[in-house]
Amino acid sequence: MRALRRTPFFTWIAIAILALPIAFNVIIFTVVNAVLLKPPPYPDARELIVLGGTERNRKVAEDLDAPTFFFIQEHAKRLESVAASDSIEVGVNMTGTGTPTYVKALRVSRNFFRVLRVAPFTGRTFVPTEDGPNGPRVAILSYRLWKSSFGSRSAEIGVRINGEQYMVIGVMPENFRSYPEADLWLPLQLSPATADPGKDYRVIARLQTGVNMQRAREELRELSANYPLALIPAAQREELSATGLQDFETDRVRGRLLFLLSGAFLVLLIAWANVAMLLLVRASAKTHEIAVRTALGSSRKRLIQCFVLESSVISLLSGLFGIVIAKELLPVVESLAPSIPRISEIYIDLRVVAFTFAMAVITAALFGIMPLFKLYRFELNEMLSGTSIRSTGSRRQTRTGRLLLVTQTALTMVLLSGSMLLFRHLLAVERIAPGFETRRTYVAQVSLGAQSYQTTAPTCRTLDRMIQKLADYPSVNGVATINGLPLEEGLNMPVRSAETLGNIESTEYRLVSRDYFSVMQIPLIQGRYLAATDQSNTQPVVMVNERLARRWWPGAYAPGHLVVVGEAMGKEYAEKPKLVVGVVGDVHQSSLEAPARPTVFVPMQQASDKITGYANKHFLTSIVIKTTDEGDVTKVVRDAVGFADPDLSVASLRPLSVVVTKSVERDRFYAFLTVTFGAFSLLITAMALYALMSYYVELRKQEIAVRMSVGAQRWRVVVLVVKQGMQLVGIAMVVGIAISLFFNRAFGSLLYNLRGMWSGALMDAILLLALVSLLASSLTAFEIASIDPIDVLRNQ
Repeated sequence: MRALRRTPFFTWIAIAILALPIAFNVIIFTVVNAVLLKPPPYPDARELIVLGGTERNRKVAEDLDAPTFFFIQEHAKRLESVAASDSIEVGVNMTGTGTPTYVKALRVSRNFFRVLRVAPFTGRTFVPTEDGPNGPRVAILSYRLWKSSFGSRSAEIGVRINGEQYMVIGVMPENFRSYPEADLWLPLQLSPATADPGKDYRVIARLQTGVNMQRAREELRELSANYPLALIPAAQREELSATGLQDFETDRVRGRLLFLLSGAFLVLLIAWANVAMLLLVRASAKTHEIAVRTALGSSRKRLIQCFVLESSVISLLSGLFGIVIAKELLPVVESLAPSIPRISEIYIDLRVVAFTFAMAVITAALFGIMPLFKLYRFELNEMLSGTSIRSTGSRRQTRTGRLLLVTQTALTMVLLSGSMLLFRHLLAVERIAPGFETRRTYVAQVSLGAQSYQTTAPTCRTLDRMIQKLADYPSVNGVATINGLPLEEGLNMPVRSAETLGNIESTEYRLVSRDYFSVMQIPLIQGRYLAATDQSNTQPVVMVNERLARRWWPGAYAPGHLVVVGEAMGKEYAEKPKLVVGVVGDVHQSSLEAPARPTVFVPMQQASDKITGYANKHFLTSIVIKTTDEGDVTKVVRDAVGFADPDLSVASLRPLSVVVTKSVERDRFYAFLTVTFGAFSLLITAMALYALMSYYVELRKQEIAVRMSVGAQRWRVVVLVVKQGMQLVGIAMVVGIAISLFFNRAFGSLLYNLRGMWSGALMDAILLLALVSLLASSLTAFEIASIDPIDVLRNQ
């Protein structure tokens, strides 16, 4: 401790270099711990599985249809209980006390809470009679909603949900979280007669005691073979599959989180190499002191203890500061993290503390090793025979420092190439035009899932009242509605060209009002826009996007052709052939990265009652508002929604530009973290290069002074020093490129198939590292070239 206190600059530099990488690792490991390592917060969570289907093309279907759910529920013997829920939580309009509010709701079968083995905090769960078709209207509240909206009232509570009276029969515990998440649970009331035709149900189950996953999968394969498949085409038949609940929940983020953890660990390796080199230089500077202490009787074991304890103190202090920094930065990371499951549960627990302590111990061990090589190789007579410290500036004594620098620089090259890759990808995605205009445009969303909106006519009347009310405000320049906002989830329907019996394609299906394309400024390519004359009693019409027109009628004029919608879903969903009246520009429906999918736009007045009810039940309806200024439209929208239907509430209200920004938040999050890692690594690598070159030229100062005194020009000295530094960097770059190519193979498929960008990212990393290294070497070179050789030689 006294030795470290005598060199405060070295001590605090070493701690600072280590503390930040440790903080990076603690932050990412905390997220990994909460998301990937901790089991879901249910009793015996490892017994919980999610059932799905795998088609013959090996595409995994996350959800199942109702007949399959009933078949599994009846025939599976190795499953203790099976439950189903809606796969999409649209939410409801709830009126408890005061004005209606939008609440995230989930419809679940009666066994849902039994499967999770979670009992209510108060009250009860659903009984069989409540889960049947046309059963009693009952609801279960989350603890948070119960406390915030109902003041923790203990008696049975009456509440209006979607305009109908419900009775609250139970409240879940405070820490309960369902999957999918919700604040309100309603009975699914599912039967073969009332089931939706699509794969819209998330099916979860609990294994029987003593049954493992393998045995459950074997039974599901047997059930698949016996399932009544006569009416299902062979190419579309599925094999039932099972996935652990935790694996299913984290599947989409697992690879990316591990990628971030590996990046954070690379930063720590770079910091380890940096501080190890500082300790090596420090040990070299203390060569004479070590020799004197040895001559006075100090054993090698005692000297080794001194160095190990010194590195241990630095490591433990770095770990302590790292965990404090991580604790302060965790809320920032949580706010930036894009839709990562269970992100709200991240906190520093004993496992994270143990992880940090392990990193500190490993760090101390690695640091302690470096000076040991010097202690075991020195000859006391040589060190005390009058040789000066400068005579130790041989190749043997700088070889370890060079190796550490090459290792550090190579790892920095790997990290920089990864961060440049994600940064390039983010820039490329943000340059993609979404296909519509976002300036001075807002979008409000409402839930029309009430029973009164299960047909087309009342839905149109309410939306028309909203449009007319909003259009009366002077600041509103245009209003339109759509079911399924671009860049968010929407309805898919089987559509085919009327000219062919086959060629059925799953197509994006959007119900829109007449002015939707003008408000969104989506360009017309062929034909005409929707008109006021396109009503429920006129010729059914449809507009298609350019992608669909090119696919079905390449090189032809699309307007005038007919399309058939919903035929493959059964007679009740089949609509009359619709006339294509126009082709509009492509709009990115799912994400900016994915190409525009084939899309049909149907006037909301002409949709069948069945499709309207299905869309209102599963998706929010969006009201797009074009304004003349950037003023707040919150009150205007709330007034219009309340005017159209007092039982409706605004689920969300935001600028349309926020929708676009949110669609790339995941790319921005990963790019931000990796660029931060890369910038920090580049900084400490430049510091390491500067420190090593300064130490190296200090050892050779006498030689350089002799060179200059016999005529060597200063610029040649600069070139000599810079050349030596850049040679080390060049070797490190070659090693780093090889490692980067390995990382490309390992993680390329996880990062949105970015392999085409690796060459550009590598070039960016090479140029950036070369420029910073050149600057660090040049600073050292100019310092040594400015010496007075006479003064140096006089002092020898």
